[in-house]
Amino acid sequence: YDKIRKELFESSDFPKRPVSKRDIERYRLWQEFEGVSPYEPNKVISLAELFSGLYDIEHIIPKSRLFDDSFANKTICPRKFNSGEGAKNQQTGFDYMKGRPDDFAQYLELIERAYKSKKISKTKRDRLLTAAEDIPKDFIDRQLRQTQYITKTAAQHLRKICRNVYLTSGGVTDYLREKWGWNEILENLQLPRYREAGQTEMKTIYHADGRQEQKEIIKDWSKRDDHRHHAIDALTIACTNQSIIKRLNNLNQLVSNSLDKNSNAALKEHDDADMKTVIEKARKFSTKEINEQAQRIFISYKQGKKLANRAKRFIAKNGKRKAIQKDLLVPRGPLHEESVYGCITIPSRYKLNKKFELAHLINDQKHKKLVQDRLKKYNNDPAKAFLEPIWLDEKKKTKQLTHVEVNPKQYVLSYELSGNFKLEDVKWIVDKGVRDAVKAHLEKNGNDPKKAFGDKVNNPVWLNKEKHVTIKRVRLFTGLEAVEPVWYNEKQQSIGFVKPGSNHHIALYRDKENNLHEHVVTYWHAVQRKMYGLPAIIKNTNELWERIGQSNAFEDKEKFLEKLPAANLILETSMQANDMFVFGMDKKELIDSISRYDYSSIAPYLFRLRKLTAGNYWFNQQYETEPKESLFDKKVMRCVQASKSSMTGVKVNIDRLGRISLVNE
Repeated sequence: YDKIRKELFESSDFPKRPVSKRDIERYRLWQEFEGVSPYEPNKVISLAELFSGLYDIEHIIPKSRLFDDSFANKTICPRKFNSGEGAKNQQTGFDYMKGRPDDFAQYLELIERAYKSKKISKTKRDRLLTAAEDIPKDFIDRQLRQTQYITKTAAQHLRKICRNVYLTSGGVTDYLREKWGWNEILENLQLPRYREAGQTEMKTIYHADGRQEQKEIIKDWSKRDDHRHHAIDALTIACTNQSIIKRLNNLNQLVSNSLDKNSNAALKEHDDADMKTVIEKARKFSTKEINEQAQRIFISYKQGKKLANRAKRFIAKNGKRKAIQKDLLVPRGPLHEESVYGCITIPSRYKLNKKFELAHLINDQKHKKLVQDRLKKYNNDPAKAFLEPIWLDEKKKTKQLTHVEVNPKQYVLSYELSGNFKLEDVKWIVDKGVRDAVKAHLEKNGNDPKKAFGDKVNNPVWLNKEKHVTIKRVRLFTGLEAVEPVWYNEKQQSIGFVKPGSNHHIALYRDKENNLHEHVVTYWHAVQRKMYGLPAIIKNTNELWERIGQSNAFEDKEKFLEKLPAANLILETSMQANDMFVFGMDKKELIDSISRYDYSSIAPYLFRLRKLTAGNYWFNQQYETEPKESLFDKKVMRCVQASKSSMTGVKVNIDRLGRISLVNE
């Protein structure tokens, strides 16, 4: 996808705008038949024509006949064949082309050629060769059976406590939402922010009466980009009555059973007769009312899982279940990543000479950058890079960097040489002899890992060919520092290490001088705190250390104690994934708005904490269903990136009823 996106963006035949997923799909469909539409097998479509509006993405088998919106049921179709006189309408691609005998033979030939050359899948070939009579009448029913079962089961349970329960469908909801004018509410609310971020464009709207209208839209917008679409869908369903459902179902059957050109006329005639009156009567709220209420909505996000549970361990004894351990602490998530790392000791001080190859392990970040920049200048050849001095003071040139320090303890990972091995990982191989052998073998095979390591029997990696010593696995430096021991040898020395899982929370504390301190707590350490009877989020550090000093449970627990916050610190705030913060609004103004229930003035400034790492926290505007880094802009107030020094948000709580309150840590 990235390759296609780059190719389109750089092409002079593509419109000067960002490349969308829809553009990529259109391009892939165009490539399948080498720039030809199956419905126009004699004409090659240029790239400029493809994006000119003359061609549509079309369903090979109409969705009314086959509930399939996948790539396998789509192809490129000239717009003139998709509407108007002689259009494909509700026909399958096969039936439509069969009605054009002059092109039908070439249609079949084009499909077989594309299939044999593996340009299209078997599923797509079958779709292109399917006649309407070959589609089972209950095909859609069978595809939707699981969803229908869930719906019917839910209705059965609801009927036990509700007098009247009716079922509707997504198609009916979508139709009514459009007719009532509720489809564009969310896009219009989001438009100003996207406009400021440069994410809008002008689009020509074609009306049924022949009018054309220029309208500003959000690029690649979908109602599913905004969580509030669930509320609007729910309201639409609440306003849907059985009369409308019955009329629309009858109309749908009328259109689905008709393949002639009069089907659209039948739809229009039925729609104009009395549907408008019925639909408008069922509409209980105006677009303006919904617009106002949508601006007041707060999204309540579910917090992370409970840290751990207390449980018992049972065994079967004499046919009975017996508890042999009680009050066990069972974590509710992974404590660490799966890989187990080893640890080796290497020299800590190295001279910068032609043999130096550990630039990526240098401790001092300034020294590391100087060395890496020099190596990059000489194509990573240390023999040339260090012939001239590296100056720590570039202007005066009195202090030269000749030696660098690395961490003597390095955590390594054993890795199998396979086709998945990455070229950039060669420099991380621990043993120089092995590294040189792997590098030479890759060069011999055109630097293609799949070719080099795919066949170990016929193409082995030799360490010593005379002694028949091959290389099957290598040890790699990982650059890890924060690890936890899990395996020990007979002398109780740690020999196996793991990388702790994700961060449980980050706490910000203030000291007596009002300085801010960041304290990162992994899920691993949070569970350890619970295990020792301490709170996962520590609010009173003085009380904590007083409690530790009075207990014997923490003897010989130096590593655990090192990870606790120091004494004399006051908790400013804590942050966990899905916590809610208000940015860009004064605290007094926020409190005043809450007291007046003025939720619409707060909503645009409400953000969800999406991700947090040491030094950086990422927030997304509450309505966003997925992160959009292209809108990472504090001015636009779509996404916010903060650190401990720029953390100006006010932490709030949104309950399940959508009510807001300040969090008092």
